[in-house]
Amino acid sequence: MTYSPNFINMKKLIFILFAAILFTSCADSKTFQKSDGSEFTVEPMGWMNNRPVEGVTYNVCSANIVLDVLLSETIIAPILLTGLQLWEPVSYQEPFPNEVLEDTLSNNIRQDTNTTGLQQNAAIIINNPGK
Repeated sequence: MTYSPNFINMKKLIFILFAAILFTSCADSKTFQKSDGSEFTVEPMGWMNNRPVEGVTYNVCSANIVLDVLLSETIIAPILLTGLQLWEPVSYQEPFPNEVLEDTLSNNIRQDTNTTGLQQNAAIIINNPGK
């Protein structure tokens, strides 16, 4: 069976469009600035490269999900899009240093202990008003 040149050109065009769709997704890398002024870039992540950066908030890229559904018959497109670019970095919040976090936790524990002791003393006084 021989194919016409138009059919072959159409197949090439479909392949080129498919390749362009694969390389254009909604998940973009973002550059954030730390409190000391240094900048760093965070790449999108998926289930194949699941290495979240501490302090960065990620959102699911819904356009990639739509492309996954539309191109689900290809099998390769959904694997690549969800595996590499499912979550997109959105915002960055400077993480607490360990010393500040430990101090905060120890203060909260002391406050909880003091509160519990005061509540127990109040319960004793209320239950035994004459003593």
